[in-house]
Amino acid sequence: MLKQEVKERWVAALRSGQYKQGREDLCAHNCYCPMGVLAEQLGILEKAASGGYSTVHGKVDWLPEDILPIEVQETLISLNDEQQKSLSEIADYIERNY
Repeated sequence: MLKQEVKERWVAALRSGQYKQGREDLCAHNCYCPMGVLAEQLGILEKAASGGYSTVHGKVDWLPEDILPIEVQETLISLNDEQQKSLSEIADYIERNY
């Protein structure tokens, strides 16, 4: 699971107001999902050659499991995309559960 310092930095970034929330992609058109914010904080978010979408090592939508388990990502995707929780609400969830 995440190191405490990474989690704290991620949660603070989610609450900072610095990131415009997006849905469905890690980052598209300068809008970020929660995992996109984490990828940006870790310095692994890359601009794709086409379309302006950002990727992590050429893959769109998912972080490597050694950074964040797929089960956790699925939960956060549900909170973000389906339940339409705010980044701040998702930060609260991450703090309580991880």
